Amino acid sequence: MGLFITADSGAHWTKLWQAQNDGKPWKWRPIKVILTSYQNTQNLILGWLYAGNDGDLVALDNVKVVGYPYGVSAYNEEEIVKNYELSQNYPNPFNPSTKIRYQISKNRPVRIDVFDVLGRKVKTLVNNVQSAGKYQITLHADNLASGIYLLQMKAGGFLQTRKLMLIK
Repeated sequence: MGLFITADSGAHWTKLWQAQNDGKPWKWRPIKVILTSYQNTQNLILGWLYAGNDGDLVALDNVKVVGYPYGVSAYNEEEIVKNYELSQNYPNPFNPSTKIRYQISKNRPVRIDVFDVLGRKVKTLVNNVQSAGKYQITLHADNLASGIYLLQMKAGGFLQTRKLMLIK
């Protein structure tokens, strides 16, 4: 039995650790595996292989990845998102599409909708849980009429609305 790693979706596996029968009764045994040789490698998969038939229980529990073996560059304090914000779209007025930037400071369900001036929802641009960070999306308004629209973002208790102008 052993712990293996692949960086090519399972085409080739490399053994990281081999289990040894130490003759002691069953108990959890911590192991430490160094992954520095996989620095800057994406899409790593760890796999556990057990080829026994003696009724032993084999499991992984409390797996911790300490540090960042794939490499993390130093961050700039100004890049850390500290609040929620829905920026004004650009360009505004627009035709036929416009860019929308927003940011969230915590992992949250985020919903961004477009409404007409009568309050009817005409499009949902985002409706999912997102990680803290900065985002940019594009509103394509090919099927909308010229006019004023409202862009609304909800994330947790945050709510913000911006006015958009589509000119065809």
